[in-house]
Amino acid sequence: MFAGNISIPSSESYLTTTVSAWSLYRKLPHFHDYYTLLLGIILLYYPVLSSVLGGQNTTITLLLFVVVWCFGQSGKEWLAGFFLGLMLFKPQFGIPLICLHFLAGRWRTVLSSIATGAILYLVTAQFFGFFWIGNWLAYASWVSTIAAAIDGANSICWLGFFQSILGVQSKLALGIGLFMTSATIMGIAVVWFRARHKSDLSAEFALASVGLILIQPHAMYYDMGLVLFAYLMISCYRRKNVKDLILLWILAIIQVSARPLGFSPLFFLLLWSGFLGIRSFFNGPVEEDAQHTGDSVTDY
Repeated sequence: MFAGNISIPSSESYLTTTVSAWSLYRKLPHFHDYYTLLLGIILLYYPVLSSVLGGQNTTITLLLFVVVWCFGQSGKEWLAGFFLGLMLFKPQFGIPLICLHFLAGRWRTVLSSIATGAILYLVTAQFFGFFWIGNWLAYASWVSTIAAAIDGANSICWLGFFQSILGVQSKLALGIGLFMTSATIMGIAVVWFRARHKSDLSAEFALASVGLILIQPHAMYYDMGLVLFAYLMISCYRRKNVKDLILLWILAIIQVSARPLGFSPLFFLLLWSGFLGIRSFFNGPVEEDAQHTGDSVTDY
């Protein structure tokens, strides 16, 4: 638990990517006959591929995010909460997502995730003591500070991006970053609160996949693997937006220019992803695609 800085072997990253693709394959109607294509889209997407080859744990986050969505869509809220509790291994994603489920009135999911987190905490305490969280927070803060100084060009969150442009010690970067982070939190919170009577939270999950990255104090470009979820949802809500998925996949390679630029160009692609999610879902899906998407969430 709370192992946001661990690395994992490439073989395990590939396995979690495969399971993520299979879960989405079961849910998304446009890919029912194209599992290999879906796996290729996810695995060869530059941020995900970099994560797999570099031993990052982004694929675990993506897997848990997808599984929570799948079980939530199927009405299995207790199971969704269990996997949401496991996402606390990366608390900067797990805690906000639990709070969003609370705002949406998903009480079973919230209670199950808290119970899972409590059990994991108690188990971990047997090895590291009951105050291990303080040590972990100190270490995580140190890693975040070091990463901002030496790896700021790969940061894609609000705070990290402005610090890469204006400097790590810049008060202006801190002020702008915190303001935009607060505004994003409020926006996502309102969206999820308004979904209290909805059975399908696909739109809310898609927007959260973007927002949860933007609000982090420390988010690297490979975390953008989570945004693939948003594009896959959008492509099912509006078939013409499949081109946006293709464009995202191709443009992700521009991250290789981050070092010469001094900042991550994927930050702008992340903002564009949020705009597309808002435009696609809150303008409403076309009737035919909405029917197909609605049918797809009942067969898991």
